[in-house]
Amino acid sequence: MATAVSKKRKPSSVASQILAVCKEHDGQGGVAQKVLESKLAENDVKSADMLAALNELMKKGKVVACPGMDKALVFRLQSDEDAAKMRDLTAEDRLVYQEIEQSQNKGASTKDLRSKTGLQAPALTKALKKLETRKLVRQVKSVASKNTKIYMLIDLEPGREITGGTWYSDDQEFDHELITHLRNAAIGLVQREVQATVAQVHEFINNSGLVRGKVLEPSDIEEILETLVSDARLECDKQLTGSGGGRALFEKLYRMRPSFAFIDDEVRAYTSVPDCACLTCSSNWRAGAGRQLRPCPAITAWLAQACETNAHW
Repeated sequence: MATAVSKKRKPSSVASQILAVCKEHDGQGGVAQKVLESKLAENDVKSADMLAALNELMKKGKVVACPGMDKALVFRLQSDEDAAKMRDLTAEDRLVYQEIEQSQNKGASTKDLRSKTGLQAPALTKALKKLETRKLVRQVKSVASKNTKIYMLIDLEPGREITGGTWYSDDQEFDHELITHLRNAAIGLVQREVQATVAQVHEFINNSGLVRGKVLEPSDIEEILETLVSDARLECDKQLTGSGGGRALFEKLYRMRPSFAFIDDEVRAYTSVPDCACLTCSSNWRAGAGRQLRPCPAITAWLAQACETNAHW
């Protein structure tokens, strides 16, 4: 009776199956290791054969491993162009690449990379230079620390932590001119309309063509409006817009603050303390602890005037 002898599956065949499963999940950001193991187990592929084939595919750059949401490995396909860039990278190069990839659009500093990879400075510098030459990573500047080298994947745009967000220019300088224009535009709209919401100001500024090369979000406009509230140019109330989830929904409503334009006037009323070299103050100075002190008429008059001014406001 002939005994059936199971033949060991060829690595190339296992590799083809892995590529097929990765292709099925290509639009989902990759396939989790557990899912891949389950799919291959249906075809009687052993774990050892799968790991051997995966290692070969990753060496060739056909498949790349990256951490998923639950920190489990996820495998995804790479294009031939990306595979060519990854080919012949050393284990140290790949380790540095993976750490930069995990940092996403926040980037990774050389200090962070040394700490996470355990590489010495010369080895890290060599790996970074190779990755830059292969056009896999690039160096970006950070507004928070301009003298620190930050690395990120070449096809990612730096996040707000790096660029400083809307209020910084392409040269990473704080854009005072843009903020001034936006503040003036917001004030002009509120004056004409008597009152305005964030959405109304946002729509007006976007349609005005005042800002070019940047996309302003409603949160950016709200920041501008809140600076005007802080400067006492505007005041803010909340109006009820509806309800949802068992609670009331409110929207901020901005209007001009009445009677005065700048908080400087109010501050000046309380901070311009008069020179108190008057006879009453001199008497108080000489009186000592045993005599009753009298109020200074100059300070009393100043305080009364300041309180009266504030009452009018």
